[in-house]
Parts: sequence; structure tokens; C-alpha cells
Amino acid sequence: MQAQNIKPTQMHYACMVDLLGRAGLMEEAAELIEGLPIAPDANVWGALLGACRIHGNVELGSWAAEHLFKLKPEHCGYYILLSNMWCPVLCLASMIYPSTSDYGILCLDSCQLVAAIAFGKELVDHEKW
Repeated sequence: MQAQNIKPTQMHYACMVDLLGRAGLMEEAAELIEGLPIAPDANVWGALLGACRIHGNVELGSWAAEHLFKLKPEHCGYYILLSNMWCPVLCLASMIYPSTSDYGILCLDSCQLVAAIAFGKELVDHEKW
């Protein structure tokens, strides 16, 4: 790109993060984001969150989601990606430690979690939705 005097845009960086993430190179994608000469936009963070969902990297995905929720708090797709990434972890914990349900750990589908976040519904009443 430099040879052609093309200045990289947010979409170029988002594509790079997506490519690295889909290849499973999560740390490299995170390093690319941290080293960007411009502030990453929602496309960059969304690419990282999507890759984290594919590879089950909950920690890195939560970091990406924090940034996405600041940039686009009204975009429900990011909440769905995050909930789909966390639910298997929480469900596994409730199978290993059955008493975790005493602490309020529930396995909800994405629609229920988004409704709970968006409308402030009580998670305890998830059976009634």
C-alpha cells in the first residue's frame, strides 16, 4: 500500500483484524489494534469480537465488547455475540458446579439476554418470557 501511496483506512485495519482472527491469531490481532496509528472504530472491534466468538476467547472478546458498547451501545448484534460467547462457559460452570445456579448463573439464549439488558427484565423470570 505504501508503494502506491494508499493510506490505510479503518476498513483496511478491520479486514486485517478479521483475517488474523479467523486464522486463530488472536494475540496478533490484539497487538495490531493496540499499535494502530488511529483510534479503532466499531468495525475493527467488531471483527475482533467475531473472531473471539469463533475461537472462544472470552477474555479478549470481553475487551472488544467494552469498546463496542462505548462506540455503539444501541447495536444489539454485539450483545448477542458476547452472550453467545459467554453462555457455553456459564453452562459448563453450572454443570461442573451445580450450586452455581444458587448464585444466579443461568443459561439464556441470546434473545432473552438482549431483552434483559435492553428492557431491564429480571433474569429470574426467564421461564415466563
